[in-house]
Amino acid sequence: MLWFHDGRADQIDTRQPLPPDGVVWLDLVRSGPDWRGQLPPGTELPLHAQHDADVLNTTHPPFFNKTREYDFLVFRGYDATSDAHHPRTRPIVFVLKDNLVATIRERDDDSLLDLRRSWLAGDISVPNSAASLLHRLLDAVVDALLGLREPVNRLLTGWQERLLDPADPFNDWRLLMRLRNQLRWLSGTMETQLNVIENWREDYTGDFSQNLEIRFKDLEDHIRRVGSHAEQNQGAIDALVQIHFAANGQRTNQVMQFLAGISAIFLPLNLLVGYFGMNFADMPLLGLPHAGLISLVLIVLVGVALLWGFRRRRWL
Repeated sequence: MLWFHDGRADQIDTRQPLPPDGVVWLDLVRSGPDWRGQLPPGTELPLHAQHDADVLNTTHPPFFNKTREYDFLVFRGYDATSDAHHPRTRPIVFVLKDNLVATIRERDDDSLLDLRRSWLAGDISVPNSAASLLHRLLDAVVDALLGLREPVNRLLTGWQERLLDPADPFNDWRLLMRLRNQLRWLSGTMETQLNVIENWREDYTGDFSQNLEIRFKDLEDHIRRVGSHAEQNQGAIDALVQIHFAANGQRTNQVMQFLAGISAIFLPLNLLVGYFGMNFADMPLLGLPHAGLISLVLIVLVGVALLWGFRRRRWL
């Protein structure tokens, strides 16, 4: 539990009651139906039955709901246990009640760890309201999502080189299509999360300064950047696949063009050989002492002439 007051952040044991003033952040772990056992003594966080179920739902989409007692948000952050081949997200629940913000996350979700350390070390300013605290927490989650850009770009660059290299056959089509589907899903998720933030801002009844308004607009821009990057990578994958098949088609055309040219060159030679293979009693050249050599030279000259003509016209 972090207590923000007098321009600083203090860590308080959860066995102590909530401070009466300042802003409090309760960082809770999604440990099962008994997750309320982590609350400080005397702290009440009554959730509606449906919200209780939402807390435990690890596949819950982005969501916002306002009640008389609290604001309930579900925001999906980057799952650091996944990799660039199959990036995943997982939900973090945010509950706002008066000067309290409670987050409920997975045990191994460390997307907010650096922010906590910076506050305790005094490296960054502390929030002065629950809305400001929510903004800082959401901003950290979105920054983790923005961190997906570099590994995904690096992965796509490597696949691009392989797809265009005829000496390195590419067989990871299932991974490529899975990544495309994940990016499409991520793009849709970012659009939903943007709606969640906008709906919460419209329904929020607490103090909202102009500076905080600007900060939330910046946060929305960051969310759009994540969605835009996902869409750009989808387009890059589609273009990559098209280029790959176009390159394969071009190589196939070159091979067929070469084979057609060779066939065209050898067709007249076959006619010459067939001519001398005809079993007639009287044929020109057969009686000459150098008929075989003359025939061979004639065949070579015809072949060279055809090859020169084809190369001159760039048919080969």
